[in-house]
Amino acid sequence: MKHIFIKTMPLYYIMFLCVIVGFFRVGRIACGEPPPILERIQAVGTTNSISMLAALSAEVESLRTKNSALYFQASDRLSAVLEPFATTNAARLEQLEGLCQHALVTECPTNPSAADLCIKSKLQIARRLERAFPPSLERARVLADFLGEVRTIMITNYKWLQVSMNVLPPIWPTNVERFSLRFSGMDPKTIKDPRARAAYEQAIDENQQHNCENILQTHTIPEANWALAELFVTYTQRVFAQDPRTMEQAASLAKEARLTAEEERLMRSSSQDPGPLWYHEHSPR
Repeated sequence: MKHIFIKTMPLYYIMFLCVIVGFFRVGRIACGEPPPILERIQAVGTTNSISMLAALSAEVESLRTKNSALYFQASDRLSAVLEPFATTNAARLEQLEGLCQHALVTECPTNPSAADLCIKSKLQIARRLERAFPPSLERARVLADFLGEVRTIMITNYKWLQVSMNVLPPIWPTNVERFSLRFSGMDPKTIKDPRARAAYEQAIDENQQHNCENILQTHTIPEANWALAELFVTYTQRVFAQDPRTMEQAASLAKEARLTAEEERLMRSSSQDPGPLWYHEHSPR
């Protein structure tokens, strides 16, 4: 019966079922399990173990040289665990500051998907640095470095890259797979011709990268730029108010952060309320 049902089923039904099954298979592989280090960080937050936190800090720092998104994700998670205890424990306060500063001055990966995760993680870390510590010129420079990085990555007048919901496989030699079913979104493993399979896998990867680049340039970076610019300007105003002598560093800070002339003017002003003009000019579109 089953055999007869499949043979008599319309072709577009078969194609639809294949796409649905493939979607769930790919979905399970893509989501997967979280990296072990993120699970350990989550677990140690409930144990409050100083020795385990120290060991995790060293493990996170070892990821720094790999320039991977995991380093920034782990730094974000660990700083979130440390922040509640930093106000009552000097050792954890020092640990938190070192973790935050190292992450913020480390450049994001160039891969669009990794860069997206990196910027999101670093934005949360910047907010923790601003909350947990009193204003200082050194910390202002760390924030300026991150804001300057975001604005370096940002592409002005970005043009949306074409993305397909399902990539169409290339046409492979008819003498190899003359009667093979070919449709968008099919599993590359079903393609026998190695050249056609490699071309299809490359096309899928490029399509995914285009999608990640679109998200990065039209959503993640504009929001980070807006939030971070406001944080940096108001934070630096507090630094100048606390020690007027630091105003001598205003020009170098503005250059590092790639501030506009209006942003630099606001930074140098005595008022710590940016006002409606700020939100009008910097809100994400």
